[in-house]
Amino acid sequence: RGATAAGMADKASGSANAHVVVARFADALRTLTDNDGMKISELSQIAVEYKALASSIVAVTEKHIAKCLPNCKLWGLYVEDCIIRKDHKVFGPHFARNLFDVFTAMYQVVSREHRAKMDKLLQVWRTPLKDDKFRFGTKESTNQLIDRIEAKVSSLRSQMGATAAGR
Repeated sequence: RGATAAGMADKASGSANAHVVVARFADALRTLTDNDGMKISELSQIAVEYKALASSIVAVTEKHIAKCLPNCKLWGLYVEDCIIRKDHKVFGPHFARNLFDVFTAMYQVVSREHRAKMDKLLQVWRTPLKDDKFRFGTKESTNQLIDRIEAKVSSLRSQMGATAAGR
């Protein structure tokens, strides 16, 4: 398979078949096995180029995060963040729909190091983008979403601490 993000863009750009574009995006996403900024940027650029397929691209990204190995999940979240930074108007609402579930499920299975990076990402998401816009709608809706996630994460931390102490 070995489809690179750049190669996928070249192959998909002439295709009118949305299914092919989404399948190739998913294939390229599966090759993201480390924090490769170039691949993450390429994937986000492809997503923005095919923003008419936003709901499918978001679904594929969320599915990837759910199914990939724990040590690869953070990179999928970084793809989400990069896509949103490039086009928050289109992608922010799509990713916001399931972000609570995706983030909290992921938080339970990743390493302590990756959880710390996820905590930092939550703080980044609270800050406005360059155009003074927020990733998930208004400042209020963004903060409400992040507050919900942080409350759940705090609860998870307590549970994980109690489980670790009970061993």
